[in-house]
Amino acid sequence: MAESCETATMAAAEPSTDKQDGEAVVRSERAPATTRKYQTVVTCVRNPAKFWVRFGEAKVLKDFEGYLATLNEWCSLQKGSLIELPKLRSYIAVKLDTCWHRAQVLDISSDERLSVYCIDTGVSAEVGVDQICAKQMPILTQQPSQAIQCCLADIATIENDEWSEAAIERFKCLVQNCLSSVYLEFETIKLVEGQTRAEVLLFVSYSNSNVLTGTKSVGKILSEEGLAQVASIIAVPVACL
Repeated sequence: MAESCETATMAAAEPSTDKQDGEAVVRSERAPATTRKYQTVVTCVRNPAKFWVRFGEAKVLKDFEGYLATLNEWCSLQKGSLIELPKLRSYIAVKLDTCWHRAQVLDISSDERLSVYCIDTGVSAEVGVDQICAKQMPILTQQPSQAIQCCLADIATIENDEWSEAAIERFKCLVQNCLSSVYLEFETIKLVEGQTRAEVLLFVSYSNSNVLTGTKSVGKILSEEGLAQVASIIAVPVACL
């Protein structure tokens, strides 16, 4: 099974398909408003210019975690084998590692391997029929897709337009830190590519005994550590979906 963070977010209703870098992209039903901060969970990282987040108020994120828990419990109880292959562009539940995820089918190979995009994380994967839930949960598409592809708006690479491994690993460390003393917020500067991507500022906050002790831009941290250079920001308001 191959997994990667490859494409923009997808909607959980009738898809609207575009092309981005030669890949099929389905627009998200859920886009962030500009100039507003949201609590954020970074779900998938390629580099500081290509990562995926779930965003919203704390209650929104918590409620969706509850929805995912229900999805995982329901899928785990389903017995038997898949009767027929899902159709292209259909939505299914797939198991990656130990968790079930909502995904959209983007390709089916001759050996019955499916290429899917996980609509709540931005992860792409190739799965076998044994990784597909035998029955589809009735409320599978009740919630819109949650992940949106982002890039940091306030920094750029040092040279050659390529992110160094050190910069990527440091970025992952900052934004995917599981410590309870760290939480993330992001602010959208601009929505681009038909609103399939967002240029954002990302902030990491530290707390001590649930009392905030400081907030800092992730881009600023990377530039101060010599892993990126500061980029100018031009705010361009774009209406949300």
